[in-house]
Amino acid sequence: MFYPSFNLVLNSIAGQVYFYQSELPYDADGSFADDKFVGYKVGSNVTNHSASGLGIYSNFRDHDVEVWTGVVHPSIDSIHMKNIFTVKLDNMGNISSVVNGFGPGPVTDAERGVPHRCSEVTCPSGELGKLDRHKYP
Repeated sequence: MFYPSFNLVLNSIAGQVYFYQSELPYDADGSFADDKFVGYKVGSNVTNHSASGLGIYSNFRDHDVEVWTGVVHPSIDSIHMKNIFTVKLDNMGNISSVVNGFGPGPVTDAERGVPHRCSEVTCPSGELGKLDRHKYP
């Protein structure tokens, strides 16, 4: 097993991403979730970022891993996320939420392959989407 960090960390100022797909490591164990790794992270010092069309997929083959969220970013008004989703492909584990702990996460085996999308209501960005920095990095 080798997953020393997040799948992607963006630290650029005024970054823009228009399409990104990421499969979390198939062989991850509980430490992947314990260390709060996610599929897409905007660095804590970034002050302006926009992303659309992000998809984070889970297929935990070897261990029952529960990842807290697929995407994480600073909770400021100049960060914008649009059309973000997670999908449980197969096997064990889950991604519990879509962005910053908000939005639906796959919860049953019957939902395998079903995208769970964020909207501005279910996954607010900016100040509305504040996450608990004491609980999550």
